[in-house]
Amino acid sequence: MTRRLAVLALSVALAGCGAGDVEVPPETRAATPHTAQTPMSDATTLKENLPTEVGGVRLIAFNIRADGAGLHLGADQRTIRLDETISVDGTDYTVAELVPSDPARGDHANGWVSLTSQ
Repeated sequence: MTRRLAVLALSVALAGCGAGDVEVPPETRAATPHTAQTPMSDATTLKENLPTEVGGVRLIAFNIRADGAGLHLGADQRTIRLDETISVDGTDYTVAELVPSDPARGDHANGWVSLTSQ
């Protein structure tokens, strides 16, 4: 019994020894998870691959990446980029967010594009 307690005490001591002194390389540090990120509350949000009607025009954002996305704008198709201005039924919108899908938010396409009206 005494030997078992000594082994347990040694294990606990070794487990805590230096745990706070380990330097984790910057590229392996955990970033803020995307699961906490939500679309801008004051923007028009286009969820990836889901049609959204804006000003009577059907918009579909697809292939969303951090540097651009595809956009079906009615019958037209184009690429959009962050901070770009697009016109939808006479109203100008700025591409305010491009958020790619992330497996941390689920298995299906879950990215979005946020548009702010000017």
